[in-house]
Amino acid sequence: MASVTLVPAGYDGQRSSYISVDTSYPLSNGLTSASSDTFAVLNLNKGGGAVSKLAVKFDVSKIPTDAKVNSISCKIKARISNASPYILSGVAQLYCGTAGLSGEIELGTSPVAQTFNDTGWWDRESLDDLILLITCTRGSLSANNSHTLRFYGADLTVDYTGGGSSGPVLSTKVNDSWVNVSKVYKKVNGIWVEQSDIANLFSTDTNYVKG
Repeated sequence: MASVTLVPAGYDGQRSSYISVDTSYPLSNGLTSASSDTFAVLNLNKGGGAVSKLAVKFDVSKIPTDAKVNSISCKIKARISNASPYILSGVAQLYCGTAGLSGEIELGTSPVAQTFNDTGWWDRESLDDLILLITCTRGSLSANNSHTLRFYGADLTVDYTGGGSSGPVLSTKVNDSWVNVSKVYKKVNGIWVEQSDIANLFSTDTNYVKG
C-alpha cells in the first residue's frame, strides 16, 4: 500500500463565496495545517443566514490513474471570528463532486488542527472532483457586523493500492492505436525468454528495422 500527502493546490472560485480576501493575508497554494504564522483571511458575507464558502482543491495527479483508493484523511486548521450559533458558525467537510464524505468538523475561535477520515468506496477517477469545503453561516444577531474566516491550511492524505508503472513502458501500435506491452520475449539460443529489463532491451548502437 502506498500513501501520499497533498497540500492545497488551488481554490475553486465557482464553489467559493465571500466578500473579499484580506490583501495582507492572501490565499496561496501550499498552506498546511502545521502552519501557525502563515494563513489567509476571508471577509465573510453579511446578512442574517448569509452563507460564505471556501472550496480548497488538491492536485491528485501523483496518484496513479488505475490505483485503488483505500482511505482518505484530511487535517485542517482554521478558525472563525465568532463561534456563537446566533452570530456565526463554521464547518469543514470533504466533498466528492456534490456528495459529502465523512462527517463535518466544527470550527471554533481557536486555530486547532483537526482530522477527519473516510474509508474509500470511490474509484481513482472520482478523486479529480475531491474538494475540501469550508462553510460559514451567519446567525440572526449582529448579522451586518464584519466577521472573518482564518484559513491556516490543510493536508490531504490518500492511502492507495497498486496502480502505475514503476519503470519504463514499451508500447506497440495495434490498429493505429498505441497500447502498452505486458510481456516481452527475446530469442536466446533458440529459446524464447521473457525479458524483465525493458530499459536495456534495445541497444542505442543498433539500427532496428521492421521484420
